[in-house]
Amino acid sequence: MDENKLYMPQGLNTNKEFMKGLENKSIITMFIIIVILNIPNIILSLFFIKAVQFPVFYLTISVMIGYMLVVKDSSNISVLDILGFFIRFISTQKKYEYILKDEWGLNR
Repeated sequence: MDENKLYMPQGLNTNKEFMKGLENKSIITMFIIIVILNIPNIILSLFFIKAVQFPVFYLTISVMIGYMLVVKDSSNISVLDILGFFIRFISTQKKYEYILKDEWGLNR
């Protein structure tokens, strides 16, 4: 009875990891996310907000958001991967426009 069980390994990663759940490709992606998130920070701190606390706080928050988006869990999927799956699913769905017809004569 036990010999018929199917063993499916989970959490195997073939890429080199810098930390648990954070591989080298993810570090580059995280850096790009941090740079994109800090564009408003640079604009606001140069022209509008002169307090030093705001850019430091904004940079800290953007690093945390970047890390949370790219770190992978035990199933080797990150939040960014899930968002990519969702966008791909939405783009492959077909839209059917249904028109209500009075086939039985009930809608008068």
